[in-house]
Amino acid sequence: RSYHVFLLLFVLLAVLVIVASVVTQHMTAEAFNRVVEQTDGIIRSQVWLDELSRSLLEVNAAGNNIFKSQDVPTERGNFRFHLVELRGHVGGLSGDFLNRPSFERDVDDMVEAEQHIFDCFDELSCAPIGSEAEETLLAEAAQSMAEMDAAQARAMEVLGHARRVLRQRQQAIQDEGKQ
Repeated sequence: RSYHVFLLLFVLLAVLVIVASVVTQHMTAEAFNRVVEQTDGIIRSQVWLDELSRSLLEVNAAGNNIFKSQDVPTERGNFRFHLVELRGHVGGLSGDFLNRPSFERDVDDMVEAEQHIFDCFDELSCAPIGSEAEETLLAEAAQSMAEMDAAQARAMEVLGHARRVLRQRQQAIQDEGKQ
């Protein structure tokens, strides 16, 4: 009889060990899946920020390129094309890691200055070469270029802050996973 009690206790202990092992494995798998999901979301957000940065640079490039090419229709077309792309990227992802109002305000300032550059070059095509009007328009365009580049730099700072937020979140996930 005592042999049966001992055997029963041994079987119960084995069942408890197996159940505990299965529960622990399940909890580990769930934690792993959570980490993978969170990391995947951060990676998607980082890729989105890279695309947004590229679009921002391309929008700004047309306002700088006009000084060399002086081809208003082509550069304005490039500007509009890339601006539509940029606006599409801005609307393409949601998240609290980006100060969207600040970024959009900086982009609007950049766009306003860039449009003024194109307007100056439109007028330049009608101004006599070497005239005071030409000098004034070039000076206005140069001032607008400085404003455009300053607004772009502010927008890039906002994107840089968003990248740092995502890196901190990724580090927190890694730290949590080590525990």
